[in-house]
Amino acid sequence: MLPTEYAELGFEIESKRMVNAVFDPSEFELERKIVLSEFDMNENDPDFRLMYRASMIAWDTHPYRYAVIGLRSDLNRVSRDELFRYYRRYYNPGNAVLVIVGGLGEGEAMKLADRYFGSIGSGGESGIIKPGMMVHRAGLGLS
Repeated sequence: MLPTEYAELGFEIESKRMVNAVFDPSEFELERKIVLSEFDMNENDPDFRLMYRASMIAWDTHPYRYAVIGLRSDLNRVSRDELFRYYRRYYNPGNAVLVIVGGLGEGEAMKLADRYFGSIGSGGESGIIKPGMMVHRAGLGLS
């Protein structure tokens, strides 16, 4: 969330993140450890565990059942190259939703969206990817 006067900076940062992520191999394992640490922190929180189990029951066939952080099995298994291919294939404006709330007018928002996202194109594919199936569904031929 940014104040209106920094809206353009937000557009710029998000558009660059959409196409310029590096996935530096030397940083990948460090980042995996950090994400797994966050995962463990959530697993030790009784409120999180309750919400997770309730979501798994309430959303038995919907992607909402999975926490944003994903599944431990995916976090442990995915390689840097698999994740980078996934990013290139699915991380594109065709799979994104831009939400703007506050003092930025519709005309200005559309102008900034066109300036920063219009040239990116829809990119690879769109669709739902279920945790635990990421590698297979991304067409990587791995199990």
